[in-house]
Amino acid sequence: VTINVIAEKLLEGRPATMQFLKQLGVDRLGERQQIVNAACKAERTGKLPQEDGKRTFRLNKSSDQFCATALLATVDEIKQRGNEAFKAGSNDLAANLYGDAIRAAREASKDEDAQPEASKLLVSLHSNVAAAFLKLEQWDAAIQAASSVLEVESDHPKALYRRGTARLELGQPEA
Repeated sequence: VTINVIAEKLLEGRPATMQFLKQLGVDRLGERQQIVNAACKAERTGKLPQEDGKRTFRLNKSSDQFCATALLATVDEIKQRGNEAFKAGSNDLAANLYGDAIRAAREASKDEDAQPEASKLLVSLHSNVAAAFLKLEQWDAAIQAASSVLEVESDHPKALYRRGTARLELGQPEA
């Protein structure tokens, strides 16, 4: 199966593409998401393989928006998995999932139309990863994550609390 086939499948929607990949034997959700993201990126940048000197799949504004929308849906799915891991006390897993979602949300934020939603997700994800880092007693990482939230929303109560808690643990109450 070529990237062109996957890119064409994207027109049927993200769920159909994910199911298609699962039928092909790509069992891990993360691997399917990476393949879909790669197809979106290849399509968006015009780097799809060519046949007979012509691109086999034509990029247009709606398909570019679809890729960003698909990526944001993936971010939300990863975030939900992170939330479940956090609630279950699997803080390492939660932090890793939130980190993956942050990287994907940053990618999605490059699309002008997706930027507002991606920004909201990034605030939430950084706040969540700060909470996971607190549980893991990774104080510097918690401060950095909470500070990322506060750069966008200077009065975010959870981020202020999490950064303050981490600073107290490091003996920096007035940093």
